[in-house]
Amino acid sequence: MPARRERSTTAEYTIAALQSFDYNVPYRDARVCQNMSEPYLSEEQQVELFHAVGRRLVSVVTGIHGKRLAEQVADIADVPLLGAFVSLKKEGELRSCMGTMSDEMPLAHAIEQATILAATQDPRFPPISASELFELDMEIWLLWGMRRVAQRGTDRLNAVEIGRHGVQIARGGNRGLLLPGVALDYEMDAQTFWEAVCQKAGLPKDAWLDDRSLLHTFEGVPICGPVSATENIDPKTADEMAFAAKYDRQTTSAPILDSDDLSAIKQVCAQTFQAMADGISPPGYFPGLFDAVVSGVAISYKLPDRPVLVCSKLSVRPDVPFQAALIELLQVLGEQVVNFGATAGEVMNAQIDVTVFWDPVIHGTVNRHDVRLVDSHYRSIMVSSPQGWVVQFEPTYGVADILKAAVAYLCAEDLDLADVISFETASTAANVLLSSVSKPNRGAEVRPSAIAGAFYPADVQKMNEELDRMLAD
Repeated sequence: MPARRERSTTAEYTIAALQSFDYNVPYRDARVCQNMSEPYLSEEQQVELFHAVGRRLVSVVTGIHGKRLAEQVADIADVPLLGAFVSLKKEGELRSCMGTMSDEMPLAHAIEQATILAATQDPRFPPISASELFELDMEIWLLWGMRRVAQRGTDRLNAVEIGRHGVQIARGGNRGLLLPGVALDYEMDAQTFWEAVCQKAGLPKDAWLDDRSLLHTFEGVPICGPVSATENIDPKTADEMAFAAKYDRQTTSAPILDSDDLSAIKQVCAQTFQAMADGISPPGYFPGLFDAVVSGVAISYKLPDRPVLVCSKLSVRPDVPFQAALIELLQVLGEQVVNFGATAGEVMNAQIDVTVFWDPVIHGTVNRHDVRLVDSHYRSIMVSSPQGWVVQFEPTYGVADILKAAVAYLCAEDLDLADVISFETASTAANVLLSSVSKPNRGAEVRPSAIAGAFYPADVQKMNEELDRMLAD
């Protein structure tokens, strides 16, 4: 196993740096390859593969046509692998990691799939945007040597060599996998490593000790370096990356919807609510109305002299079909309007606003983030933590003020676990505030007694005396 490589901490690179960066790749001497299933790549082939994967990643993210890996690394395209993973990190923090495994896969096919999945499909994060490419470090994991763990109980600890093995667990429909580098990155021993993969699979920490759990180990080696070190990027793609990094946009394409689309959506919502007030169900689709896959939709509905009703559907990934989500929200709000006992006149005079979110970009955590390029006129800010999330769109505020207000609203316990995400946003409302949690109402430091004194003494000393009397026996 090669020595661990130092991470690059440079936050920004220029196109000129692509030819000069001295990234580190492991050299595998064929004489030490005892396991015949271990793939052997020369140092030159590893360098060639790193550049090819970098170019493929960039083409997938920017949407600009690029050659598939099989065309770029034809001499090693058919080298057999157990599988491959592509891991992308931003200043040492995981940004995406996806891959594929099988009994045996051609190298080019395995890494091609892993690259596309890492760029677009990691369910934990938004898709990679072009504006991030300069800031990412890439690890290309080549995997081999899957072996079932035959030991039982604590003897299973002996099956793992930290730094050499990755681990996999399966029980019922639960499965989890961790690459060899995870144990090194987090300084795990064998037991902690098994416990971590159990938690990733959604199993109890000690599930690795259970005979019903199927455990495997495998081996892997990474080829590492910053994406910005990729050589021979197509000039058009390089220009696209530079534009995206400067303006914090995913692509140079036009906005997903314009003001006319937004006005039409608002009008359709108003007409639909009026029809629903007359007992007519909303249609299954609105012909001619804007439709696309977005990150989220929100509708606010204000009846005269009544609280504002807000309903939203939001994802950190662009996987929300707009019209389907819109119809679902209209139905939910319609039921609430009925429950309010709204009159036809109130429905006619209701204030309706629609907000659409797309192009999610992750900027780090609350304690460590970079939002300097985010323009609050066009983008909303989300703070997402284990306690919940809040999204605020306020074009008249600066991004720092919006972020501060969002953090205060959410009352997150650990700001290192609270992610900062922005969305391209279009709204008919002047400002928008959405949250999965209710804002706490802070009262007096010491609340007055409520039940105390009604069924038992309010005075602490008298209450203790009463308890002593009741529990004397």
